[in-house]
Amino acid sequence: GITTSGKQEFEHLLLEQMIKQEDMHRPIYEALLFAQYGDDRLILEQLRIKISQLTLYLTTLQKVYEDKYGKESMAKLYILSSVILHLKTELKVLGNLYANMKNKKIGSIGNDVLKDIENQCL
Repeated sequence: GITTSGKQEFEHLLLEQMIKQEDMHRPIYEALLFAQYGDDRLILEQLRIKISQLTLYLTTLQKVYEDKYGKESMAKLYILSSVILHLKTELKVLGNLYANMKNKKIGSIGNDVLKDIENQCL
């Protein structure tokens, strides 16, 4: 069995992981900072590919969730749910970016991007 000190160490590590600062970094962020200097056509093509890949990943995870529902712990389902919801949000953001880039330059100023995305999420 687990010793008392082993259980205490486990609890310490478990709780430490739960409060750890999350890294909100995405590689696309650096690319977007310089996107206004790139070829819109090429950027749109890469966005289309990324959207397709994320859509496939989302569909796969939704199927995994359906298979696991009723068979796995609530904790595991929360992990899957979190990833699914993050992917849905990421797809809405990228879809909005794609649509806007088709009509405007990526470097244009005066667009309320957050409002556009939030309205799309309703």
